Amino acid sequence: MDKMDGKKIKVLLVEDNPGDARLIQEMLTEGMDGRFILEQADRLSEGLECLDKMDFDVVLLDLRLPDSYGLKTFARINAQAPQVPIVVLSSLNDESLAINAVQHGAQDYLVKGHVDSNFLRRSLRYAVERRWAEEQLRQCTRRNELILQASVDGFCVAELDGKLREVNAALCDITGYSREELLGMNIQNLQVWQGPEETAKHIEIIMKTETGRFETKLCCKDGKILDVEVSTQFCNFGQDKFFFSFLRDITELKRTREELSEYREKMARTELLASLGTLSATLAHELTQPLTVIGLSVENSLDKLRKTSCPNAVIKYLKDSLVEVANAVSIVDGFRNFGRKSSGTTFSELELDVITERIVELLNKSAKQAKITVQIKDMNKLPALYCNQNDIEQLLFAMIQNAIQAADGKKHCQLAISASVEDNNIELLFADNCGGIRPENLDNIFEPFFTTKPLGQGTGLGLCIVQQIISKYGGKIHVDSQFGKGTTFYVTLPLYANLKPVGAFDEHCQPNYISC
Repeated sequence: MDKMDGKKIKVLLVEDNPGDARLIQEMLTEGMDGRFILEQADRLSEGLECLDKMDFDVVLLDLRLPDSYGLKTFARINAQAPQVPIVVLSSLNDESLAINAVQHGAQDYLVKGHVDSNFLRRSLRYAVERRWAEEQLRQCTRRNELILQASVDGFCVAELDGKLREVNAALCDITGYSREELLGMNIQNLQVWQGPEETAKHIEIIMKTETGRFETKLCCKDGKILDVEVSTQFCNFGQDKFFFSFLRDITELKRTREELSEYREKMARTELLASLGTLSATLAHELTQPLTVIGLSVENSLDKLRKTSCPNAVIKYLKDSLVEVANAVSIVDGFRNFGRKSSGTTFSELELDVITERIVELLNKSAKQAKITVQIKDMNKLPALYCNQNDIEQLLFAMIQNAIQAADGKKHCQLAISASVEDNNIELLFADNCGGIRPENLDNIFEPFFTTKPLGQGTGLGLCIVQQIISKYGGKIHVDSQFGKGTTFYVTLPLYANLKPVGAFDEHCQPNYISC
């Protein structure tokens, strides 16, 4: 749409010749119904004063004035009002002068006596339209520059050979190089794993597909290696071909993902060992009694047969049977010992608040998806806890994940983790408002494989493992829950390990001295 449709155009005519000024006024007003509003100044100084006091859409300028001559006249007007387009109207039919004027910013160069009304009006209107379009483009460009400079992601424009043409402040922050240093570099100088051949092949693929998204590694100025995600676009504007790319530092994100994956694998292994330990303990318990009965029966039979004239072969068979029973008992003992293996024997002084913050960070994404906020309170002044780090990490991971899984993801919930010191024990509280536990399920929550989650969403071993870890240190755990409101778990751990002769995966996962 024509920007100037229906709008009056205010023209400043800087012309000292009264006859030319009158002719121009007639050309602009004839049949235009007031479309052009003309203001005249017959000297440069008067024109500059008009520009200072009033707003104009366009200047129609004669270069030969009583107080100024040539391109200096244009330069003075342009400096006074750079936002106003200028059309030169001169009696000098000089092609070199015309080109020079346009190169300095004039919208057009018209020669007196060689233009008619339509040509003059069209030239003025086009000058206004072009300047408006230039201003819109300038504002758009400036807006985009501000957006790119404010972006937290790195941004760069690169030539086809990889030479950097433009960068933003974020890329400087990410790499540690200054803008001047980066603009003198090739993108290959930053990439770690790609050589010239690989880069050329990569560029060829992106030119064919026009877009690309991939992960790579960048080498910073200080030698630090970063993982970055790159989104790139190939631009083909005829002779001007280039790439622009956004680079996001995902080093910390990848580290967190890998650490979370490691913890999940660790928990999966622990749950697997828990199930195997429970199975082993159950088998040991169920097989011990019949094997004991068989062994006693064989021994009694031998005692009685020795007092008779029983053939030696029968005595031998029975003795062999006793040996095999002993072997079976040994195998059962192996199952029982497996079920009682500890999760770790390395102990050290641990900062509970640091470990808690790390586990919360690992589960942060899951918590956000479940719409649960995890708060840590009163843990920064706790004394060191002497125990196995793996045990504490598993305990915290399972307790926090239990609350996350209890949230329905529909309303915002909260889990508050707090701690205090009482009688050489650390008292941990895990209090949530995720809806609580049904009363009929309270007695079963520490049972192995008990879960209220849908099939495939839980093994029912998390709280069982928590209880076993706590019991191993001579601690206690109990729960207080109001169905429809929330649940609080109370965990007591001694400051210094006081290991009980109970395995990490004892039968039924419930020592008698733990209150629930």
